[in-house]
Amino acid sequence: MFHRLEGSQAVTFASSSYHIFHQEVDQCRPGHVIYTDRNSLKTSDGTNARLIAGSTTQHGYAEGIGGTARFNDVGGFIQINANQIIVSDYSNFCMRKIYRLKGGARTRTLSGRCGTEGYMDGKPGLFTNPWAVVKDKLNQNQLLVTDRSSSAVRTVNAHTGQLGTFVKSRKLYKLEYPTQDSAGNLYVTAFQDVCRISYQERNVSLLSGSLAESGFRDGMLRQSLFEGPSDLRFIGNGSRLVSDVSNGRIRHLDLLSDRVTTLNMCQGCLESPQSLLLTPDLLYVSDYNKIFRFQCERY
Repeated sequence: MFHRLEGSQAVTFASSSYHIFHQEVDQCRPGHVIYTDRNSLKTSDGTNARLIAGSTTQHGYAEGIGGTARFNDVGGFIQINANQIIVSDYSNFCMRKIYRLKGGARTRTLSGRCGTEGYMDGKPGLFTNPWAVVKDKLNQNQLLVTDRSSSAVRTVNAHTGQLGTFVKSRKLYKLEYPTQDSAGNLYVTAFQDVCRISYQERNVSLLSGSLAESGFRDGMLRQSLFEGPSDLRFIGNGSRLVSDVSNGRIRHLDLLSDRVTTLNMCQGCLESPQSLLLTPDLLYVSDYNKIFRFQCERY
């Protein structure tokens, strides 16, 4: 399956006064998308936005209900189910859990020690800067979290908060968003590169980009150049989309043909595309303080 995106027109789905880092289809409210608004989580149907937890104008650390909770740079989040969201609280150095209840969304610390930076496995353990999180496809109780400043991918038990290390490597510098294939192998963006981490052996290999050079160049995978690759999304067998932040483009990685190409969509409309959300018919791209929506066509 591949999604035809060439020539798509951008529609502004949501906007904010602050940087939007990540978005997901809202499992609790059909037709809505949850997004991070730096220090808060909101849900929107494309017309109206509704606060889930945190504050757009204030940062810090506080457990609480709805707008009384405080976060300090939400990097990413994952929905465990329709009523539970786990958040990477980047500058508080911890993972938080949000319970969406009738009386309002309540927060509590899941893993790490909020306000204390470090690196230690265990419970609660320590993070340096947890940035993005995905569910482990091969272990339903486990989350995989990019600990950005530690050059590591950490494991977190979604129920107990037990913290471990999946892999730690100097190759994983400035980690961003992870994603997995059906075999569990992990793909991450790290500095100017796209890396592959084998699930069983935990070997880190360069898939695309350059360890020593940034810029813009399409072509063969290992000869391509990026400048700030951020999010990754699978769009079919051997195909991935990558948001190339500083180049202002969406790139297509085709592992079967060993090629990187640039999608010709809404020429010049993207300034610094970061997080990607792909549904069967739509592609959502967070671009600084906006979310753009593009129509997709499967063929």
